[in-house]
Amino acid sequence: DISPLLKFTFSEILNESEELKKSDPSIISKEADMFSLIEKIVFLKENTLFSELNINEIIHIAKIAREIEYMPNNNVIKQGEKGDTLFIIISGEVKVFSRNKVLAVLGPGNCIGELSIIDEEPRSADVVTTQKSRVLSIKRKDFLLTLKDNPAISINIMQVMAGRLRKLI
Repeated sequence: DISPLLKFTFSEILNESEELKKSDPSIISKEADMFSLIEKIVFLKENTLFSELNINEIIHIAKIAREIEYMPNNNVIKQGEKGDTLFIIISGEVKVFSRNKVLAVLGPGNCIGELSIIDEEPRSADVVTTQKSRVLSIKRKDFLLTLKDNPAISINIMQVMAGRLRKLI
């Protein structure tokens, strides 16, 4: 059975597809691209950071997000480097550590890199894949433009950061 959220999301996407074709033909130029876009939209809609957004805002986020695949033991983020990308784990697992201390093990739905994308400070931890992993990446410039129009995302990011801080205390 398909969840009500998925039914609603697919219904909304199909209803919007004609308007999308008119406004940006590159979005649905190939069947494979459409499925990729649909997968991103469904994944983002179910993510804590973006769950409060309407379907048009989710479509916008899906359009600016790029999918990256990492093999096991691959660096996603290096501590001390300048960060300009937010990552959301689609599949797989990553280990977050600093000074040889494991801070967290994160999996699908978790985001990484949210601190540096906001304050432009160097990355505060290393992030390494523990298995083959796929992530969505969103560049800082695109993300900040999106935040400006969608303040709900800012609140959701603060909630994620507060939750992580509470775990450390």
